[in-house]
Amino acid sequence: MLALCADGAQGRYLPYGKNSVMPIAWRPRKIWRGFPQAVPDFGVEIAEMIPGEEDMVVVQALLGGTMPADVPGLVKKGRLDASPTLISFATARDGKISRLDCYWDNTAINDHQSECPVSIFRRKPQ
Repeated sequence: MLALCADGAQGRYLPYGKNSVMPIAWRPRKIWRGFPQAVPDFGVEIAEMIPGEEDMVVVQALLGGTMPADVPGLVKKGRLDASPTLISFATARDGKISRLDCYWDNTAINDHQSECPVSIFRRKPQ
């Protein structure tokens, strides 16, 4: 994902607040690198890609994997879990991501576990 971002790309994780815009090379980079370390079979399933005006694309996705340990109040060890996520991308002229805004609903994590698609966990992350 980092290779798809332009130098100086900005990102915002809305659950951190509407003013949480930051360089992708800072916190988002650490988060993205941490997912596969925390959840070894971490995967992403794209549910839908919606082209927007000019340089915008909106993606609905499920991100998750098999939990290697209990997360009290959220998920038990060995359970498949995926978080529904909405991401909007703006691209620069070179096609790289210049802006990424991400939203997920923390309250939905427990609500959708029985509907978690197993298919995203059967392929290896690239």
